[in-house]
Amino acid sequence: MGVIRNERLKKVWITICAFLTISILPSIYGFSKTKSVAKSYNLESLKKEISRIVDSGVFTESKYGILIKSLKSNEVIFSDNSSLFLVPASNMKILTSASALSTLGPEYRFSTKIFCDARPSSGVVKGNIYIVGSGDPELYPEDLWKIASHISYLGIEEIRGDLIVDGSFFSDEIEGKALPTQIDGTIICGVPFNFNSFEYIISPYGKKMPSISIHPASGIFR
Repeated sequence: MGVIRNERLKKVWITICAFLTISILPSIYGFSKTKSVAKSYNLESLKKEISRIVDSGVFTESKYGILIKSLKSNEVIFSDNSSLFLVPASNMKILTSASALSTLGPEYRFSTKIFCDARPSSGVVKGNIYIVGSGDPELYPEDLWKIASHISYLGIEEIRGDLIVDGSFFSDEIEGKALPTQIDGTIICGVPFNFNSFEYIISPYGKKMPSISIHPASGIFR
């Protein structure tokens, strides 16, 4: 389901999310319980409540699909329009979050590392400095100031070379697949700085054409 338009629709969505959270997380971490999730959550009441909300006409002007299955027995607990193709929207966050926790673990941290061609001598690096990312999705402009401060803290006062940003961490696949409503897919980069976004500043200029500036400056856009 994409956009949640009213309170009753939110209610059924919250009910389903609560069930998914209770069902998925124990399977990821291997938690064991003497009482099954199915019994503790009273699945019959859940099915009746979802059916009641669906039959009330709340989805009259919406497209929806619901499929709830038991992780233990693979039994279909509830199904309605489950074969209908829909854009998953933010529902994908449930799957990506569960996959990340299962694959990387809750203690995983993204790292952005700094390398240089040669050891600094008397505060001078004779060569390039490299910023090598690993896909940190929260690399903001202020983080660059922290990196610069850290380099200065190490006693480096001059760099006789270039500053090179290495975003090749995902070099095997750098472009995601586009949705039907998009022209291009999202570029996958090891250094997704500031959400891979640019800031457009449009300033009025009397009766003439307004001036347009892009920050950070880039030769890609003109």
